[in-house]
Amino acid sequence: MKIETLSEITYPTWNELLEMEVGTILVNYVTKDNINVLIVRSSCSICAYLGVSDGHLLDGMDYDDIRISCHGGLTYCTKGNGDLFPKGYYFFGWDYAHLGDAVFYNSEIKNDSDQKWLLDDVITDVATAVVDFRETIAEMLYDDFCNCQE
Repeated sequence: MKIETLSEITYPTWNELLEMEVGTILVNYVTKDNINVLIVRSSCSICAYLGVSDGHLLDGMDYDDIRISCHGGLTYCTKGNGDLFPKGYYFFGWDYAHLGDAVFYNSEIKNDSDQKWLLDDVITDVATAVVDFRETIAEMLYDDFCNCQE
């Protein structure tokens, strides 16, 4: 479900996240500068994705070539296929299933020190990532422009 404003987001509890189907879209929001923010319940954790429109400078780039601060670093990229990932965008993503993070598939294992990433925590992390993403885009555009002037 695509949302128009962030106030439309509902915040599930950990137990509600455990009961959700894999692939449930928690957030699908497009920023004013056309970054598609997609947050999804995956098989192991919540995953977050930032998408740029087709033809964008970052369209088709490998995630290893993008510098942004996000939990565990970028681990995925894909072209929107119209199923989970909206067509017209190229997505960079990461998960919340690293050492010290609680995961969905072994929720019966109780380790109180593992962080249970809830949607509000993920949104806070994603907001920081969006700022870094914009700065990376600006730097790359600047470099591209400067290279054209030579």
